Amino acid sequence: MDAPQAVCEYACALIVEGDALLLELRPAQARIAAGQCTCFGGACEPGEQPETALRRELREELGWQLPADPSLLQPALDLLKGPRWVARFFTVRNPVPRPTRHLIPGFRALWVPWASLPGIPLSPWHATVLKAWQRGEQRVQLLPPSV
Repeated sequence: MDAPQAVCEYACALIVEGDALLLELRPAQARIAAGQCTCFGGACEPGEQPETALRRELREELGWQLPADPSLLQPALDLLKGPRWVARFFTVRNPVPRPTRHLIPGFRALWVPWASLPGIPLSPWHATVLKAWQRGEQRVQLLPPSV
């Protein structure tokens, strides 16, 4: 998958096992997506490649020490807003059986069945990405709010 521009802001994980997706429920006081479910991941540090950022985020959030095996993380979809490369989402082969513990206080790891996604409070851009990914898209463009 070719990068849409040189700098990616976020790296996120699509962690699927069977009919369920692993999401994080963010606390009501979270700075971003408060009280909503998102995929695991976070901001890329200056000069950090998205895959490196995601490995770091998964270590910080779930305690995963992913081996260098490139088959564990596969680029799946890029989220764009105009020319801005907002996020790269990777499919992540689950290296441990059904993790359920989030290491950051106040955050929760949840296995959510795909059929239940419409009933949970997904962050809007994660909802957009998950729908696009299910349709097999590799890029999705965030549209500006209608006036």
